[in-house]
Amino acid sequence: SHQLLLPVGPGIPMSTLRKSIDDKEIALLENNTALAELIENTQMPTLEQQKLMLGKHEAWYQFILPPNMDRKKKHPLIIDVYAGPGSQKVDSRFRSNWATYLASTERVIVASVDGRGSGYRGDKVLHELYRRLGTVEVQDQEAAAREFGKMDFVDETRIAIWGWSYGGYVSSMSLGSGSGVFKCGMAVAPVSDWRYYDSIYTERYMGQPTKDDNLAAYESSTVMARAENFSKVDYLLIHGTADDNVHFQQAAHISKALVDKEVDF
Repeated sequence: SHQLLLPVGPGIPMSTLRKSIDDKEIALLENNTALAELIENTQMPTLEQQKLMLGKHEAWYQFILPPNMDRKKKHPLIIDVYAGPGSQKVDSRFRSNWATYLASTERVIVASVDGRGSGYRGDKVLHELYRRLGTVEVQDQEAAAREFGKMDFVDETRIAIWGWSYGGYVSSMSLGSGSGVFKCGMAVAPVSDWRYYDSIYTERYMGQPTKDDNLAAYESSTVMARAENFSKVDYLLIHGTADDNVHFQQAAHISKALVDKEVDF
């Protein structure tokens, strides 16, 4: 007979108890007044969301823009990426995080892109990644970065990318592609070879790493295969040795490949 309403944005979230029959508010459980007062006199970034055509494919993107940004001036841009199958980075949740700091204090534009393989856009888009991780989702981040570089307020010579876990994999693959669109980037706890990640996740999307199934896709989707191209970018690699999900082994293989190619990182 009652429902708990817990909105997550785009404004500061409030929690209320309501009647199911007529949606009448029974009680205000949390209005986050303290947070509202804290940011009332704080210059917060602006969120913009739009669609973007990447060749024949439509993608959603969002910008977290510096407060009172002068669109006649060039600004550095960093793509905050995840891009795993079924994921979503472009949404209307209220957040105050590192991206908020970068935009409001360092005046860096923080962008995110939901391209092929992302969720909540139907099966056709979702299944674009099936049996080919490390391909179109990486290409879409690069293509979006090129489009962003054409915008009047983006400095195309200062475009970076960073991500964590699957995002670290995509940022590494993008930086190692040799496209030249990204000048620097960071990967935290990245996958580097899908043969070293847990099978229940990997084989759901990639099949098995055998000659009879999909071994070629496994071998062509490693970060290490792109090691030589990292000499053209600045790359920061971070990985905790106690990570029980993406094991440190993944970063160790990247490190060895870069050292073998005499790449500073």
